[in-house]
Amino acid sequence: MGFLLEKHLKNLCQENSDLQILLDQWNIDKKLIAKALNSISNLYPHYSLHDHSHSNQIVNQIERFLGEERIKMLSATDSWLILEASYLHDIGMIVPDEKIESTWKNEDFKSFLQSLSKDQENSLYTYANNLLKTIKDEDFFSKNNWQLEIRKSLIFVISEYFRKKHPENEKN
Repeated sequence: MGFLLEKHLKNLCQENSDLQILLDQWNIDKKLIAKALNSISNLYPHYSLHDHSHSNQIVNQIERFLGEERIKMLSATDSWLILEASYLHDIGMIVPDEKIESTWKNEDFKSFLQSLSKDQENSLYTYANNLLKTIKDEDFFSKNNWQLEIRKSLIFVISEYFRKKHPENEKN
């Protein structure tokens, strides 16, 4: 199996030119969403890969589940919706820096952090307490977002360090 849904959509659109808009929209979305999904690993480096390959795997599994005969019974809209949903299901994991910065100052986030720090059964308990150890005053979250700047700085400096050494690292 492989991209049966996409081929099915294409065939249906060739048979009925009124449906071409679905294929055109899918082709645009597939490229744009795939690019956008690449940023997910910036915020979720500890998660499995959630880029377009993950979405392709979902399409592949749906195709395996449905089988070729059932796929042939789908309408163009059904095929398009399955493809779009497979690519868009993780779009909410894309969080712009501006949203992170505004959330950092949000009371709801502060309460979330406090509740994590009190729940020893939670896997984030230690991380939450590490953050809270550095809080010395009530303005911790509002003073110039220095904590987020350190995070970004660490990511860029460490990535550059390892990027320069990646030919050597490939040998290990």
